[in-house]
Amino acid sequence: MIPLLRKEVHWSRRNLVVLGFLLLLVPAAFGATSVAFQEAEPENVPVATVPGDSFEGATEAEIDDQMSDIEAILTLNTDPVRVEDRETAEEMLEREAVYAIVEIPAGIRDGDPTTESTFRFVIDGNIAPLVEAAPFIEDLVQGWVEDTDEVQGNVTIESEFVGDDHVEDERSLAEYLYPTFLMGMLIFFAFTYAPYSLARDGAVLDRLRVESSLESLVASKLVFLTALMVVPILVFGLLGRWLGYAVDVFSPLAVGLLLLLFSSLATLAMAIVVVTRFSGAGQFVNLLLLVGIAGGSAIDFPRGVVSALRPQLAELMPVHYGAIAIRSVMLKDTAVTTYADMILVLALLQVGTLITLKGAIVYYRRST
Repeated sequence: MIPLLRKEVHWSRRNLVVLGFLLLLVPAAFGATSVAFQEAEPENVPVATVPGDSFEGATEAEIDDQMSDIEAILTLNTDPVRVEDRETAEEMLEREAVYAIVEIPAGIRDGDPTTESTFRFVIDGNIAPLVEAAPFIEDLVQGWVEDTDEVQGNVTIESEFVGDDHVEDERSLAEYLYPTFLMGMLIFFAFTYAPYSLARDGAVLDRLRVESSLESLVASKLVFLTALMVVPILVFGLLGRWLGYAVDVFSPLAVGLLLLLFSSLATLAMAIVVVTRFSGAGQFVNLLLLVGIAGGSAIDFPRGVVSALRPQLAELMPVHYGAIAIRSVMLKDTAVTTYADMILVLALLQVGTLITLKGAIVYYRRST
């Protein structure tokens, strides 16, 4: 395997201009594009509805009767999920299972003009696309309160932002999307440059197989390309600092997860190249996967912001969970145990793609 790694290094030295363009200019362009995104409107994001403390002692039927009207209003532009208590809802908010919390008070339809009721809206200040959702959701509820004759008491609406040091200074949309552009660039490299690098050796594969196994050839490329991705990650990190983004690209855990994301997808792309016998069909299939995974995994906006269908699709894709973990490590000061299962999903994706690659190599060997 060492001679094969030397071959990759030698090829890289002879193509410094190409590599410079790919590893320096392309990531800089991806990162700079983030400044073009300034606002977004929510459409079908999952939102937790929680009964307030004033419901204490109420029956389940009473809770359902009073909360259903508000949930019906919220369905106009969100996807409300009933949660039993505030603590559970906050855990879901931290893990991006929901993107806002609506705490609903009891007694809003009692007809008592002396009733004091407070709606509370909780938004994570790190999730920039949903920061703008707070007043939007407030308007929905405020409109319901004003149009419903049954509400007689004094109803107030409070907003609460959580999320590290961004409680008062919420993240910009560009800052929030910065990890997304970094992940998108790595996915782009995984399905374009990685399979191209393997496919260009197809013409001399017979000679290479005399000197070493196909497994060694693929492994050397995977190791070399994964290590090479450190360069664009560093470019992103430096550019982010220059732009003034509070995004921890240089976190060792973030870098490790980014390389794991690239490695797992590059492994899959190489398996497709092998099973299609190093033909152009393999690269075409990889382009289709690039579009499907980048678009369907909801790595850009929270689930439901731009499409009502994407939440169901994204939840089926391991990349979606890996993206949440990576973005959270970069944007939030939260214990890694919070996302341990998501990191495990990304690790299992790597194991699965390695098994797929081995199967592709066995198929290729038996069919030639």
